[in-house]
Amino acid sequence: MNNKVNNRKLKRSNGCSSLPTTNYKLQTNSGFTLIEVLIVVAITSLLSGMVLTYSSKGRSQVALYVESAKLSQVILRAKSLAIATYGEAGTPCGYGVHIDYAAKSYFLFSYNPGVNDCGKIDQGAIETGNPAFYMVKPGETYTLSPGLEYKFTVGDQSFSDILFLPPDPTTLIWRVGGAVPFPDAISSVTIIVGADPLSASSVRVSPSGQVAFGTVAR
Repeated sequence: MNNKVNNRKLKRSNGCSSLPTTNYKLQTNSGFTLIEVLIVVAITSLLSGMVLTYSSKGRSQVALYVESAKLSQVILRAKSLAIATYGEAGTPCGYGVHIDYAAKSYFLFSYNPGVNDCGKIDQGAIETGNPAFYMVKPGETYTLSPGLEYKFTVGDQSFSDILFLPPDPTTLIWRVGGAVPFPDAISSVTIIVGADPLSASSVRVSPSGQVAFGTVAR
């Protein structure tokens, strides 16, 4: 009997009573509030609009640069043809470029007045209205890219025709509406983005035949 009592006491002194445990879980809501959804939609719309606007403007700027460079190259090619073909039998007296403001285009032409000696041409009397003036070279007509157009204001430096006469070559420039070559002065053609008239590029030609292009501060 005493042994049983002692064993019970020993178990009580050495034993650990187990306590019930409780698991607590954090309850959270997995959805968004209406205000949060509206804010996200507003920010997304704003960013999308900014990206679209930037992309459209970027494409217009690239088209403007490419068109200005292409026009400059065509003018320089007319100058090169005038030099390269000088003295060859049956060749024109010169080459040039005409700007058609209404049609938003331009073309490279050869000048062949039908004379035996091109050196005897009265350069100051050459008129662009003469049918012999515009002998358009096949495949050398170009149209401005969609969305681009020429800017022209009466009395400005815009030119309609450039003609190079070898061997130097001599550079003759006709201002818009002019019947005879304009006196020595730098002339230009300005190309703009129709939807954004503040974006403009100018192709400039000097009396010595130097050609340059670049953006215009407006």
